[in-house]
Amino acid sequence: MTAPAGNTAGPGDRRPVVCDPVLEPRVGVDGPAGPPGAVSDEELRAWPKVDLHVHLVGSAAPHTVAELAARHPEAGVPADLVGLQDFYAFSDFAHFIRVYTAVSGLLRTAADVEALVLGLGADLSAQGVLYAEVTVTPVAHLRAGVAADELAQALDRGAARGRRAHGVELAWVYDIAAGDGPAGGDDTLRAALRHPPAGLVGFGLGGSEAGIHRSDFRDVFARPGCGAAQRSARRGDRRAGSGVGRRPRPRC
Repeated sequence: MTAPAGNTAGPGDRRPVVCDPVLEPRVGVDGPAGPPGAVSDEELRAWPKVDLHVHLVGSAAPHTVAELAARHPEAGVPADLVGLQDFYAFSDFAHFIRVYTAVSGLLRTAADVEALVLGLGADLSAQGVLYAEVTVTPVAHLRAGVAADELAQALDRGAARGRRAHGVELAWVYDIAAGDGPAGGDDTLRAALRHPPAGLVGFGLGGSEAGIHRSDFRDVFARPGCGAAQRSARRGDRRAGSGVGRRPRPRC
């Protein structure tokens, strides 16, 4: 990938770099050296970046999962890296969801959530990411025993520690798991309204699509409360601040 025309940012420049995947399609296709003017893996990691879609649980690095699994051996998730390699060998999307759910079940306390957030900050920093919008599914944590206010506080503490230790700014998107149905949507919206983390910037819908109609959630997103969740996110934007400029307008 060559640097886009007019873009002079390099590894020593803390401004995010935007590369056009259509104009610059040749990353890694011509071997280690690449074509003339190509960017090495080391240079690419050093460039500052923005990640606008990353899941808190789905992004957990093996070493972080192993740490959490050791805290909760009864969960049945391997606590060693070799075992985790086999554990993460997905056979299909349904299997992926089962593994995702099992790892999510390791987050049983606010301290577990905070550890996961701090690990994410370290991993993103190693990739040169300065700002990330992280999807969180509150209902999964509520089900595991972490109250909505404790979840928000743990996210805030982990984000603050990551900012200090790694220079990464984290923002949050609260996500409805489609498999939880509209009732789960109501619970998610309630958590966003009553106990929003400081960096809340969005409210969305994810999870499996098999046999689930997105239109079933229309009423959740049409409720006045969804707009109030946006206003809570704007207040959080003023409280949290950002090291890379203004956050985007909250989305519902």
